[in-house]
Amino acid sequence: MKQPDENKRKKRRGKKTDLPQKDAAGELVVSAPEPEPNRYYIDIARKLKLTKLALLLVLIVFLLGMIMIFRTDITVENFQYLVRIYSTSN
Repeated sequence: MKQPDENKRKKRRGKKTDLPQKDAAGELVVSAPEPEPNRYYIDIARKLKLTKLALLLVLIVFLLGMIMIFRTDITVENFQYLVRIYSTSN
């Protein structure tokens, strides 16, 4: 459990970002305010995120479907043949 004196000291300190910034000469440095986010780009980012997730879901469903449909054609010999062709083409 913390001592009451420690809590008082922490409250008085505040955040380091609250303190004014000074340069090497001791002058106060004023930073420019952060611009507000543009709503148009936030909407586009949200749509792209949803599109990415939808395409990932479609890819997973497609792969599972192809494995289920063509499971008789997926054999060790076919994988060995695929690796052999891939290694000679490069």
